[in-house]
Amino acid sequence: MNENGLDEEGQKRVKGRNAEIIVEKMFNELGLEIHFSGAENYVGLVKGIINGRKLVHDDEFMKLFKIPDFIAVINNGLFFIEVKYRQHGRFDEKDIPRLKILKEVWKPAIILVSNNSRYKVPIFQVVPHPYNLDEERNPVEARSILESGWGIKPEVLKMCERLIISEITGPKENEYGYKENEL
Repeated sequence: MNENGLDEEGQKRVKGRNAEIIVEKMFNELGLEIHFSGAENYVGLVKGIINGRKLVHDDEFMKLFKIPDFIAVINNGLFFIEVKYRQHGRFDEKDIPRLKILKEVWKPAIILVSNNSRYKVPIFQVVPHPYNLDEERNPVEARSILESGWGIKPEVLKMCERLIISEITGPKENEYGYKENEL
């Protein structure tokens, strides 16, 4: 448990949700249309569909719970976007089944948010479908979000990178043990 009473899983969920909010801010700053679409955003709809019935929890039913985090309208095209915060910039073993479902059903672009200051990968990477990974689960075809073709401006990206560091990862310590914001 941390000082806020969250266990490790709770801390990961908070970081993931913060990453989603920062990605939404990035798109909004650019005037791009983006809508939350993840399952957590339409629990009421799913409850209404179930409405006390004992529905078969088959593959079609389960797809409802695997919808990507966002639907974005970019350059007159509709895009599904999934946001994943992974500290090291690579996927976890537990991500593999979810990636398989995303690959087969929704085919979203994945924005992989990580901690650049410690692991030397871009803070915001775009991982295109079909999500090819190497043996250590690093995305093979990932590229900086600046190269996505979505019109991300460097100054907006820099602002969002600062938000990731201040709100999720915390500032890094220098060789003397001082954090960047303490200097």
